[in-house]
Amino acid sequence: GYYFKALETQENPLLIGHPNKASLLSNIGEIYCDLDENKIALEYYEKALKIREATLGINDSKTKRTYLKISELYSKLGHKEMAEDYFKRAEGIN
Repeated sequence: GYYFKALETQENPLLIGHPNKASLLSNIGEIYCDLDENKIALEYYEKALKIREATLGINDSKTKRTYLKISELYSKLGHKEMAEDYFKRAEGIN
C-alpha cells in the first residue's frame, strides 16, 4: 500500500531516475521476496539497479547490495549463470 503510493509520487518527471525511487523499488522488491514472488521481485530490483548504476555508479554499496539481491533471486529461479554473473559484479565492489 504505502510503497505503491510513494512510488506514484515518484512518477513525477522531475523525479524519474532519482536515487530515492531506487530505494522504493528495492523495498517493493523485498516485499515480493517475502511473499515468495521472486519473478516480480526481480523486476523491481532490476529497475532499482538501472537507477543506482546511473546515479550512484557501479562501485556504490547500494548498487552492490542490489547486485547481490538479484544474484540471489536468479539462483532461486534456477538461472545459475545469471546468478553467478551478478555475484561476480558485486564481488568486484569493495
